[in-house]
Amino acid sequence: MNHEQAKDALSLWKHEQIEKYAYGFLLAGFRELDLGRNYFGSDNVDDEWQPKDGESRRSVPGSAIAMLRNAGCVADHFSSIPERGVFGGRRKSLRTSRNAAKVPTYRLIVGVAREWMGRKGYIARRGQLEMAGI
Repeated sequence: MNHEQAKDALSLWKHEQIEKYAYGFLLAGFRELDLGRNYFGSDNVDDEWQPKDGESRRSVPGSAIAMLRNAGCVADHFSSIPERGVFGGRRKSLRTSRNAAKVPTYRLIVGVAREWMGRKGYIARRGQLEMAGI
């Protein structure tokens, strides 16, 4: 099974987990943008949005991020910001459980991300973008 087939199968069986993580990922991007950082990574996603079971913790985040990239909600961030520990779009994970593993950084495509969140009903249902001042 290739990556695309695996992603399709995962989205059929774990759609709610993928969508929940995608929302948390975009919310993390908006929060970092509000703090003046135009990049963020999967380690910025709050635990509330993380999958709980072991198998999903390995597969859901990668699939959700790939789908958001393909949809144009986020893009790769290839910049280096040495004073913040970002080199070529990668940095040490902020999560201690990752033992300083390198994680890719992304930049938020604000208009597309807002549209996705709005169409999925997250803005009205959660109201967190308004609370974040976005």
